[in-house]
Amino acid sequence: MEESQKLGIQTFKGTYCWYPGPTYETPLEISAFVKLGANLFGMSTVPEVLAAHSHKMRTVICSVITNLAAGITKKVLSGSDVVETAARAAEMVEDLFVKLVNRFNDMPQLAT
Repeated sequence: MEESQKLGIQTFKGTYCWYPGPTYETPLEISAFVKLGANLFGMSTVPEVLAAHSHKMRTVICSVITNLAAGITKKVLSGSDVVETAARAAEMVEDLFVKLVNRFNDMPQLAT
């Protein structure tokens, strides 16, 4: 979070809820997941982390919130809105990852 703050990127800690997609969650599903403690929803990340783990890879996760979940607002969810928001965030995410990679490269290597 330190590196993101240096870049002026707003960050949050939370509980990620994976939803398999490819459709958006329903307002009822979001309500249930929130009651269980989730506050960030996505259709990816978990499969990628599981695949990396199966190959004994260490992972760092960065999620970009591209839309508010179904039922949070009255706005109809749109794939084009998600793509547009992600495109706007791409440069910030790239800058953050460059900083993180440089920081990790400066760390002593962990024994495997």
